Amino acid sequence: MMKSYFISEDFLYEFAKKLSLNLYLLMGGNKENNNISPSLLSDTFEALWAAIYLDGGRSVDQTKSLFYKLYIATRRDARKMEG
Repeated sequence: MMKSYFISEDFLYEFAKKLSLNLYLLMGGNKENNNISPSLLSDTFEALWAAIYLDGGRSVDQTKSLFYKLYIATRRDARKMEG
């Protein structure tokens, strides 16, 4: 159940928004990317992690470790914002 959540478009989209990946996309020459679809942003997030995996020497453990650290940090930040 948890694995399916982590690979869902909704999760990837929310995580990509938290990382502000939309700021790094240039769509049709428009520097203000306010209307990026959830599908495109989640695909961008997946591509980023694929690049991290490949650049890290195809180390699953290293990629998982980095993802886990980032995930924990964003969860911690979310809890602080909630109060």
